[in-house]
Amino acid sequence: MTISKNLGVPVDQQDYVSGVYTQKWVDKLIEEKKIQNRAELPFIWRDEHCDPMNWHYQPSNYGVAGATLVGRPAMMLWEETEGVKKDNNIGRVVFNETTEVNRLVDDIQERGICPREGSLVYFDVDTNRTVNGTHRRRASDILGIAGWMMQGVRFDNELARIRFASLSNARDEGLPHNNSSKEDVMNSVHLVLEELAKVRPIDKKDIIREVKSLGYHLSESCRDSIRDILDSDLIKSGLFESARVLVDHNNATIERVLGLTPIDEESSSVLDEDDDRDPWITDYYENDDEICLIVNVKNFQQRVGSILSAHTKAKEAGKPLHFLYCVPVLKAGKESLLSKRQKFFSTFLKGLEDDILTCSNTQLNDRARLQFAWNHPDAKHRAMPQDTKNEEKTTLIYVPNREFN
Repeated sequence: MTISKNLGVPVDQQDYVSGVYTQKWVDKLIEEKKIQNRAELPFIWRDEHCDPMNWHYQPSNYGVAGATLVGRPAMMLWEETEGVKKDNNIGRVVFNETTEVNRLVDDIQERGICPREGSLVYFDVDTNRTVNGTHRRRASDILGIAGWMMQGVRFDNELARIRFASLSNARDEGLPHNNSSKEDVMNSVHLVLEELAKVRPIDKKDIIREVKSLGYHLSESCRDSIRDILDSDLIKSGLFESARVLVDHNNATIERVLGLTPIDEESSSVLDEDDDRDPWITDYYENDDEICLIVNVKNFQQRVGSILSAHTKAKEAGKPLHFLYCVPVLKAGKESLLSKRQKFFSTFLKGLEDDILTCSNTQLNDRARLQFAWNHPDAKHRAMPQDTKNEEKTTLIYVPNREFN
């Protein structure tokens, strides 16, 4: 039994503004033999902290379907619940316990307990295990605080538990608190995908939706990075059944799926050491003597500047320019993947060539087009595998560039 039950204290007798409390809350602790007398309450945790009416934080299920608040907030002893195990903290994957606990201890010693600012600890009523509050539990051990204000929650399924654990760690509060990090959110979304994959194939829309929901407090660029990492993991690992036959790519997912040299510290390969790498990667992309460029045909116009810059570099070096490209496949209609790949050369590059040749009053013929580094006879272009059913995930696709190469 928790101390919030059967007290019979009308809400209107409690003063939220002034912080007035009733002695009955502490009397109830003594009645239930949780403490012998008031002297056992630590100096930091006083009578008023045992009164839920003095805590201004409003419990919430954070909009998570399948997470239901049970009862009302109540002062509970830490020993009444089981703490989150360090290796099973579904809301945290990055957990600097010592630093954060010491910071919380310092704050409590300096300011005391602040029920107008601090939040509650949630616990699963079915397992009697806390969902959050690990730092507060550790700080309480150091400071001799016997318990905390807690709120019960019941979860219909593991999916609700994961989402709630993540969202309950992303909030504003007065006590020192670290919102869920990029790594925390990425781990939580991955766990959600694992649960969803048990009943249906996973789609990129699932990743986008969960990242947006669980990472709402992160920057847009950070959420985009999480999306790309998880999407490339989904494509490459085959861990979950994908709802997509054809997949779109961007530069970030291309680099992770193929294990290319990272372009920055945020990019890292999902390729295992024993995975087969397409020979083109080492022979051309990672060869300092070759000139290569990744092109997403979906953004071709935005890449024209980079294409011409790489072309100039190749011409000055007397070398061919090699393209690694992907094509937009969503909303492709009945057009085949091969047709879209061929259009990279026959429509997009040809159109760029036409514009340049026209500006220089040069005839539009194949002989004139040979001046472009991507039409060099030794150019080795490759397309990304985008058919998850009929193409190997790491085997690049050769598509002829008209009659040139």
